[in-house]
Amino acid sequence: MRSIITVTSTAGLLLGSFVPAQARKHHHSHPHWVHPSYSTPNTSTLHATGSASSGFDSAPTGFVPAPLSSTSTPIVYTSVLPVSAPSPSAPSPSVYTSSSSIFTSSSSPSAAAAAPTPSKSISSESALGYAIAASWDATNFFDNFKFFTDTDPTSGFVKYVDETTAKSDGLAKYQNNQVYLGVDTSSKDASSGRDSVRLESKTAFNNGLLIGDFEHMPGGACGIWPAFWVINNDGNLPYTEIDIVEGVALQDHDDISMYTGPACTMAVRNAAELGTSPNFDCNLDDGGCHITGPTGTFGDSFNSHKGGVWALQVESDGIRIWQFPRDSIPSDITSGNPDPSTWSAAILDWQPASCDMSTAFASMTTVFNIDLCGSNYGDGAWGGEDWTGCYASTKVGTCEAYVRDNPTAFTDAYFLINSVKWYQKA
Repeated sequence: MRSIITVTSTAGLLLGSFVPAQARKHHHSHPHWVHPSYSTPNTSTLHATGSASSGFDSAPTGFVPAPLSSTSTPIVYTSVLPVSAPSPSAPSPSVYTSSSSIFTSSSSPSAAAAAPTPSKSISSESALGYAIAASWDATNFFDNFKFFTDTDPTSGFVKYVDETTAKSDGLAKYQNNQVYLGVDTSSKDASSGRDSVRLESKTAFNNGLLIGDFEHMPGGACGIWPAFWVINNDGNLPYTEIDIVEGVALQDHDDISMYTGPACTMAVRNAAELGTSPNFDCNLDDGGCHITGPTGTFGDSFNSHKGGVWALQVESDGIRIWQFPRDSIPSDITSGNPDPSTWSAAILDWQPASCDMSTAFASMTTVFNIDLCGSNYGDGAWGGEDWTGCYASTKVGTCEAYVRDNPTAFTDAYFLINSVKWYQKA
C-alpha cells in the first residue's frame, strides 16, 4: 500500500565549515563553525510519498529538508528525522516521487521537469543488512549538491563560487565519467582570494555507512586545506561534525577530527586501529577529538596509488573510519554490498564511553571543499615554527601572498570522484 504523508518540518540550511583538525605533530588548531546566519531555521511544509514495504507509512527514522521557495531547485531528501502526522490544513502536495528512502521534490508543478536525477537504486542489501540509500556520481552529482558561496567561515584566502561560475571556469565538471572539483589555476592576481568550491549535499543522514571512492584528492601544494567531511549545523539540533579526510600543504597523512555540541567522550573499541595520538573528548567547547592517520592517507601519498576508498560508519555502538588503497578495496564494496564486519583494521575504531550517540551525531550532510590558507595555517604554520615547511620551500612571506601570486601551484589541488554512497541498515 502507498500513502501520502504531509511532513511539516523546521530546518535550517545545512551549511557549515569544518572544524580544523590537528595537522602536524606539534600543531593543535582551533574550532570554527559556520556563521550564525546560516543556522537560522526556516519552516517548510513538505510532502512525501511512502510505501508500507519501506516503512514510511509509520513514522520513519526521520526526514531532513532544506528550505524551499518558489524558485528553489528541486531537492533530494532522505529519511533521517521524525516526521509529523498529516496536517488537515496542509496545502495540496507539490510534485514528489519516492524510491524507498529517497525523496525527490519540487516546490511547484512547473519545477517538476527540472527535478534532479534521483539517487540510484536502493534495492540491494549487504550481508550485514546495509541497503544503498543514496548514490552520487557523474550521472547525478551536481543535482544532489548545493554550492556554498558565502565568505569562508574559517578565514581562508578563498572565494567559494556559485555553480554557474564553477562550471564555466572548469572548477566543477564531469570528465571521463568522474566528478572533478578544483581550484582556479589561471588568475595571476587573486587579490581578494583564489576561486574555489565548497559543495554540500541536499541529503542528510543520522547514521549509516558513507563510502567515497576517489581517484585523486587535492595535494602537491602549499596553501591548500581540503576536506571530505559531514556536518550538522541546523540550529534546531546539537552541532555534529566528522572530518573524514583533512590536511594541509604537503603532509602525507590524514587528520581525523570529530566535534559534538553535547558532551561526548569516546573510547577505543579495537586496539588494532591504525591511527595514532588519539584524543577522546569530542565536545566542541573542549576542542574536539582527534586521531592521526598513517602515511599514505593524504595528498600526494594518497594519489600515488591511484587513490582509493574512504568509509565512515556511524551507528549506535560507535564510529569507525577506514581507508583502502586502490589495490586493496574489499570486493563487497566494489560489488555494492558492503559488509564492514569483514574488513581489515580501521584507522579509527571507537565506541561511546560517555556519549548519547543519537544526540551527538545526527542529521549529517556530506561536504567537499578546498580551502586556501585560513585558520588552520595559524600557530606558526607558515613562518615562525613553519611546521608545514612552506615558508622554507617557497621563500614567500605569507600563505596569502603565495596563493595570490602563484596560480599554477594549484594544478594538482583537485578532487576526482568516482562515487559517493550512503548505506543504511535495512
